[in-house]
Amino acid sequence: MASPADALALVKGGVPITRISIGHIQAGEGKRPVTPAVAIDDTDIAVLKELQALGVKMEVRNLPSDKPVSINALLY
Repeated sequence: MASPADALALVKGGVPITRISIGHIQAGEGKRPVTPAVAIDDTDIAVLKELQALGVKMEVRNLPSDKPVSINALLY
């Protein structure tokens, strides 16, 4: 998936996604870094919160071998 919005569209379209591991969201204009590999803006935060409300569990990992970081710490 290229963005949190893509994931939300899939979930709303009926794809049974129950867990997302966020490894990288590119920096860009208006985005602020929350980890070395993840930069989000207010739109991303709203989408990620909506995914949470739909029951999707999310975690952040820069590498598969890294210890997961809860997305909650990044959204609030």
